[in-house]
Amino acid sequence: MNPTTAHENFYWDDNFNLKDENRFLTTQYFWDCECEDWYIHPMEVKACSRCGAQQEDRPNSRTNEVLSLLARIMEKLNNEVESAL
Repeated sequence: MNPTTAHENFYWDDNFNLKDENRFLTTQYFWDCECEDWYIHPMEVKACSRCGAQQEDRPNSRTNEVLSLLARIMEKLNNEVESAL
């Protein structure tokens, strides 16, 4: 099974952003709940503990949003490691 789903034709710019907002790529490994922030969950999480959304009723996450979230997490971890040194 392909881990991503293409919606229309799309392409990435040099900063890994989509050039057309109406075109996007989703991933089968994450899904979006209804929360305003931190709404991306791994598929192993079946329900959001904050808003109660169920994975089976919600869409897969957009790949560029997953990458942005992972970058935020890595930056936070990096700052914590640097402050601990």
